[in-house]
Amino acid sequence: MRYLVFFLTLSFLFALPTKVNILSHTPTEMVLEIIPSFQFSEVFEGGEKYTKIFLLGEEGTTEEVGKPELPKIARALGIPDNGKIAVDVIESSYEIYDNILVYPLQPPTTDEKEKQEFVIDRTFYNTQTKYPENIILGISYARWREVSIANLLLTPFEYSPVNKRLKIYNYLKIRIRFTDGYWQTKIIEPWFAKVLKKTLLNYDEYPKEIRYLDMPGVRYLVITHTDFANAIDTLVKWHYKRGIETRVIAKSSWTSQEIKDSIMAEYNRNSPPVLRWVLLVGDVDRVPPSYAFGSFPSDFWYCDFPTIDYYGEVGIGRFSANTVAELEVMLKKTLKFMINPPLDTWLSKSVLVAHKEQYPAKYSACKRGIYFHTYPYYKYDMDTLMGALPYATNASLIARIDSGRVIVNYRGHGLETAWDAWGADNQQFGQAQINALNNGEKTPVVFNIACLCHRIDYSSNCLGEMWLKKYPGGAVASLGASDPSYTIPNHGYDSMLYRCLGDTITIPTPARNYRAPMWDLGWLMLFADAHIALRHGSIGGDNVEMYFWLGDPALEIWTGKPVSPIVQYPQVVPLGPFTMVVTVLKDGNPLPGALVCAYKENEFYVYGYTNEAGQVQLNINAQTPGEFSLTVTGHEILPFEGVCMATPGTTPYVVHLRHYIDDRPPLGNGDGIINPGEEINLPVWVKNVGGALAENVSGLLKINDPNVVITDSLKNFGNIPQNDSAFTGEDGFNFQVASACTNGYLLNFRLICKDINDSVWVSYIPLVVGAPVINYHSIIVNDSIGNNNRRIDPGESAYVTIGLRNQGRGNGYNIYAILKSGDARFHILDSFGNYGTILVDSVVYNHSDNFKVFAEGNIMPETPIPCTLYIYGDGGYFTKRAFTIVIGELRVSDPTPDNSSPQPRYWAYEDIDTIYAQRPDFEWVELRNVGVQLPITNDDQTIQINLPFLLKYYGQRYTGQLSVCSNGWITPVYTTSTVYTNQPLPDPTSTNPSAMICPNWDDLYPPYGNRIWFLYDSLNHRMIIEWDSVHYFSPNTQWDKFEIIIYDTTVSTPTGD
Repeated sequence: MRYLVFFLTLSFLFALPTKVNILSHTPTEMVLEIIPSFQFSEVFEGGEKYTKIFLLGEEGTTEEVGKPELPKIARALGIPDNGKIAVDVIESSYEIYDNILVYPLQPPTTDEKEKQEFVIDRTFYNTQTKYPENIILGISYARWREVSIANLLLTPFEYSPVNKRLKIYNYLKIRIRFTDGYWQTKIIEPWFAKVLKKTLLNYDEYPKEIRYLDMPGVRYLVITHTDFANAIDTLVKWHYKRGIETRVIAKSSWTSQEIKDSIMAEYNRNSPPVLRWVLLVGDVDRVPPSYAFGSFPSDFWYCDFPTIDYYGEVGIGRFSANTVAELEVMLKKTLKFMINPPLDTWLSKSVLVAHKEQYPAKYSACKRGIYFHTYPYYKYDMDTLMGALPYATNASLIARIDSGRVIVNYRGHGLETAWDAWGADNQQFGQAQINALNNGEKTPVVFNIACLCHRIDYSSNCLGEMWLKKYPGGAVASLGASDPSYTIPNHGYDSMLYRCLGDTITIPTPARNYRAPMWDLGWLMLFADAHIALRHGSIGGDNVEMYFWLGDPALEIWTGKPVSPIVQYPQVVPLGPFTMVVTVLKDGNPLPGALVCAYKENEFYVYGYTNEAGQVQLNINAQTPGEFSLTVTGHEILPFEGVCMATPGTTPYVVHLRHYIDDRPPLGNGDGIINPGEEINLPVWVKNVGGALAENVSGLLKINDPNVVITDSLKNFGNIPQNDSAFTGEDGFNFQVASACTNGYLLNFRLICKDINDSVWVSYIPLVVGAPVINYHSIIVNDSIGNNNRRIDPGESAYVTIGLRNQGRGNGYNIYAILKSGDARFHILDSFGNYGTILVDSVVYNHSDNFKVFAEGNIMPETPIPCTLYIYGDGGYFTKRAFTIVIGELRVSDPTPDNSSPQPRYWAYEDIDTIYAQRPDFEWVELRNVGVQLPITNDDQTIQINLPFLLKYYGQRYTGQLSVCSNGWITPVYTTSTVYTNQPLPDPTSTNPSAMICPNWDDLYPPYGNRIWFLYDSLNHRMIIEWDSVHYFSPNTQWDKFEIIIYDTTVSTPTGD
């Protein structure tokens, strides 16, 4: 007999992910090598010890409830069109282990429904059989756009239940034969290649040609109610202008089948298909969802065809608007996010929010996995709000969103209208909290990975609709489920969303950068959908059916702050056929993959993507003289909108060439930046790029903006020969900028040039206002007048130096700050700090003019003290920045306070708190066979015993009975609650009684161990309750021995408790 314990030890020592390698690949077959990696744990149920098996790096198990739960390996393979596969094992090695009772698969739980009764198929476990019958668990077939796919499921385990014998394959070589069908080289567009690279095991071997399809065709389809046809035009025109061909289908009445038929018809119009996104516009009464999967609304049904295989063909989203005003709010936020978002660090930040349940496991563990994952392409600056911790409140979450997060990610319990009692304050996050947001134009994308948050057919607005309808602020898009979603697939789904945004698909080489799979909402979701459906079987598919986007599916989530590109192109082109070369640079380097579109209404519409040299050639054909637009968009750059002129080669054409900003005193500060309130002199050069002399040219500067007054608008340039330039002179155009202009405010000037023949040429001069945006950066503590440990401890004075960062476009001059405390126990002895000049993108500390502070001695170590900096500067600059200063450090030898507000009522002192007089000396009173064994014999049981003396607890006097729970807590109030999920206290809800005393609040299992004992020691005026080596419910091999001693008069707190 082999003993599993030896294998267990080796498994933990060499815990590498399971390997699935391609050894060979031909048009007729491929050979895989599989090297599994396992871990095991013991679980006790009903007095029996079970073995639970884990396959490292893999998700999903066999799916028969009550039968052995065996982990599986799931892979998607690219196969010939109309083909099948045949799979057989050609080499293997294994080991057999006896006396192994494999844990049975339990019914899957949703985030709505938790702990269920233990289920086991006793008949099956007493049957002489092997499970599964074949380690090849299944093969299914799918089609993802033009690619045929086989889903292969297998397990490296075989189990004989009646003999309790487990066969573990530690090596498998598998041959996969491609039968029937035919290979055909597919044209795969680069954006879809990124998706396939992360999905197909044999992507590298699959026959393909990666290039953009240059055929005309609709890429973006809008299905809308006629009520919204006019309003949606602003978004449609923007996508069309940037090179995304669009189509709008508007009807006054829709059925779900009509919607799907319209999408499929457009998709099949081109071969290969080019349709990439579908936007539904209207609430459920105007543009209905599908109910094909059950009683819940689903938009996924519309994008997966011709059959449901969970590989969606088009990214889909919805604006669930009831009125044109609601839709206009959604469009305004969407266009702002895509075209001109506020440019600061919020675009690189994400907050991870976890429901408090089962902390630090479950939802919190999911968040830790996301936080600590290695993201080779891009990792967001993540902060976490773990609901079980005291700081995790609605107020804290609102503060984070208000300060700016590009992704708000929640994992936990959900309702139709809220995140349900997620945090330390035990409050829902719903309509009132969204209404309280003050995040302005910093509108995040929200991942609601929970139940029900997108129940768009609910009687009122669902949570996702609340996010989008809030204005100003709220969110630009929301992902959520319309039904109770399954817990385990949700964990994988949440993780895959971030891997989509931040993982790499290639090994980096000197000539190639990391490239993430995708950033647009529609395909972000479809990638995660395919992942969980493949690995989690039917419950993964159920989750896919209920998740969908509220928002524009083509919207890309920013990964950091975008920059303005340099776009090089001819400003004048001749009439007739012409190859227009456009070069796009980012930070001075060629930018590949930028979408460039040249558009002249009724004459040409040409678009393309830049190559590795940052160039694209657009073959245009202007029929008449006149302007046309040139638009450039890309993931890491702000959109560029330029204007070109088509002209015959025998006429003059005058355009803006360059300019500079002159803001010399006394009208400005001389830094070459347009600041609010300044008067600017703008010397300008123009150039005649036409084919003839431009005679007696004059220039008129105009702008349609109430925040600008032009004080000198007209200049004479004289005669300008062909290919020559002219200058206004040092005294250029003059204008005054209002003080109300904010940082990044865009001034869209037009320069209208005119010659003696009344020819008119218009150039655009976009200028940006720069103002300081001063933010808190960091703190340096100098406590040389105290204990000199470089932190502020209770009872200590210190000098504080605070760094301020200027994240605006303008310099900050004569900056000073006043520091104020939000806690009466923390005193500001010197509140003034001088900073002088803080240049753009720099950090300055007030080293020469420190703040001085004092922390009172009654502040508990590690207490965060709220502080505010009131920051002032030249030009009327003022802002407030909140931050916290943490007092002291909570060491092992410090007492732990409760969370009473405003002051703790109790501290927990341990025998290792050696520097405190209140510390107890360790005294264990063993009750076994001395006290009374309480009749607690079951899991989750609470009984009442007599309370032998008056107990004053949190100001309340208790007499009579004491409730004792099997799950490691007591309370002097009557209760039958048996709650086993620990939470921050106090939490007097329907399941958590008040006045709880919880030495070890957890899911305990008293039937294993020496039970629970009670003793009233009248001689020493105390009562004692002991949990004697009581085991945990899971894992049942773990146990703890602990007791509570309560004195009637000996020890009281300063409050008399």
